[in-house]
Amino acid sequence: HKKHKKKISKKKKNMEAEPPPRGETPPPPPAVTEQLTQLTNAIAQMKASGIKAGIKATTDRANQIGTLLDLLPDQVRELRRAVDEADTKAIQTGMDNLRSTIDMLEGLTDANLWPVPTYAELLFL
Repeated sequence: HKKHKKKISKKKKNMEAEPPPRGETPPPPPAVTEQLTQLTNAIAQMKASGIKAGIKATTDRANQIGTLLDLLPDQVRELRRAVDEADTKAIQTGMDNLRSTIDMLEGLTDANLWPVPTYAELLFL
């Protein structure tokens, strides 16, 4: 299991960045935007070289990531509103929604880009 420990230790990053000011939407997770950039570059290269095999799957994955990224700002706003109103039920719902979106993004992002150990890595340490 040294292999996993070594792999995980390379992923340690400063996760204590300052949150954006109230009213501003936090930027999307850098690993996810990097994944989307890699996919869109691959799509462009496939189109430029005339490769058709795999382009639909790659485009579908990029679209899934983009759709989930589009959900994040509204989910963050809803959660902040719930916190400001001290609405515990809405806070729980907001946290569940945000976590679900982030979990789906994690599943669509290559593990080597994800800055913290993935669930699978944690399970098999």
